Amino acid sequence: MTESEYNIKSRVLKARIVNTNARFFPRCMRALLRKYAQLDAEYYGVDYENRKKELYEQYGVSAPNRRNGHG
Repeated sequence: MTESEYNIKSRVLKARIVNTNARFFPRCMRALLRKYAQLDAEYYGVDYENRKKELYEQYGVSAPNRRNGHG
């Protein structure tokens, strides 16, 4: 992936993240943050799980509730 491709994709994801209301759409917000963490992991070679946790903390999103074991 080139730098320009990364910049375009990251700008689009950041815009979607900023415009998503996490209070009403927590699953959508987590999905967008996972996509952003995956993009960073692919481009910069950082650990996906750590980047995802950092983004969850940065945007104030909690990890999904896994009570029933489905998802």
